[in-house]
Amino acid sequence: MSRTAPGEDEGMTPTDATPEGPPSGVDDLRAELSRIDDELAELHRQVREIRSQLADEGPVDAADRAAAMSQAEELVALTVPLERRREAVRVKIVSTS
Repeated sequence: MSRTAPGEDEGMTPTDATPEGPPSGVDDLRAELSRIDDELAELHRQVREIRSQLADEGPVDAADRAAAMSQAEELVALTVPLERRREAVRVKIVSTS
């Protein structure tokens, strides 16, 4: 015996059954977009922090400076696929809405 709300068919989620609410697929896409935005914000924060430390420290060992700059560049490189994914998710949201 399954429990369904009045007006719901079996196999439908409550979100599917309410005409005023977005389908769960859009909700999932919005949640993914939020996760991507959070991850991008964190990566950008880390890059700013590294660059700020390099600017504030004054004379630094060349090897340490190069390592920090390399780390910042690697973090920036990680943002590229995330930004592409973010744009793809935005397009899906628009086309699904």
